[in-house]
Amino acid sequence: MLEADGTYRAYKYIKLNGVKYYYDSNTGTWFSLINGQKIPQQQFKTEYLNSNDFACRYFKEAKEFSTWFFDSGLGDLTPRDAVDENGNSISQDLADNNEYGVTTSVKNNFSSDTKIFNRFNVDDVDSSFNDHRLAVIRYTIEKNLSIAISNYNTFTGGASTGFQMPSLTEEEWAQLLNNMSMISFLQGLSIGGKVYNGYSVVTNNKNKEVVTEDSIYIVGDDNNYHMITDKDIGNNGTVTPIRGYLNTDFERSTIDDQNGSKYFYSRPEMACYGSIVAHTNIETSVTDIKQYLAVNPGVAQAYYTALARERYSSFKSNREYDEYLSQFLD
Repeated sequence: MLEADGTYRAYKYIKLNGVKYYYDSNTGTWFSLINGQKIPQQQFKTEYLNSNDFACRYFKEAKEFSTWFFDSGLGDLTPRDAVDENGNSISQDLADNNEYGVTTSVKNNFSSDTKIFNRFNVDDVDSSFNDHRLAVIRYTIEKNLSIAISNYNTFTGGASTGFQMPSLTEEEWAQLLNNMSMISFLQGLSIGGKVYNGYSVVTNNKNKEVVTEDSIYIVGDDNNYHMITDKDIGNNGTVTPIRGYLNTDFERSTIDDQNGSKYFYSRPEMACYGSIVAHTNIETSVTDIKQYLAVNPGVAQAYYTALARERYSSFKSNREYDEYLSQFLD
């Protein structure tokens, strides 16, 4: 980080509740950056500066939640158990033909009870829970947009254009469901002898609120950061993977003081030209990242540790937050 005297200093930090807390070794105090301003913070345990157990906590708590979920009987619920806001059972026809495509219990959609965490893990490609989650999100988007468009058509009355929900490709749906995205529609625009109907999808996989599979970069012993599928860090590569980090950690940040705005980077490594800049040195045949990592154990260890650590660090606790935070304070 660039200081007022023009020198650069490296601040160690921890990330909790989606916020980075930096440690000033000169004063022994902690601070965070909010809108570019230094804000004093409480004293955190310095033991977390060199290493932390956040990845272990993530997997441990996920396992505990999965075990509780099935042991509590929630895994036996089916659409027939649904009730309305008054506690009355819903139509059985609706339950049997629900829009979400789940006609059996949650438990029946999974395999052996010996794989509780894997069965309920939203990162599992074969997870029925993950399929159901994405189906619910997609259905909600389609339904709300269709209702809004229908209401607008009714409200405008004599509009020359009958607006309708556009047909998105599966690839575009994957972008919308897995990243923070924005979609815009333009219909009924006269362009000479034709009418233009189109839409655009703008997606962002570099955000600080959601940690997706594409959010992790791998730092190698060459002092560069790489994409997961970089050929140099695979089994046949020449670079040894060391640690994984969130992709936004390598973005430039800003801090403001009495002398104006200054810029700094949270991580000192440089971008690998072949995979990050040019995208020419990556394994283009990879269609399933988990299968790829299964045969690249060094990359897998760095990747899964970083993914779990960042997801745990990004977790925002709104209930009993002070009690949650106290375990990390001196």
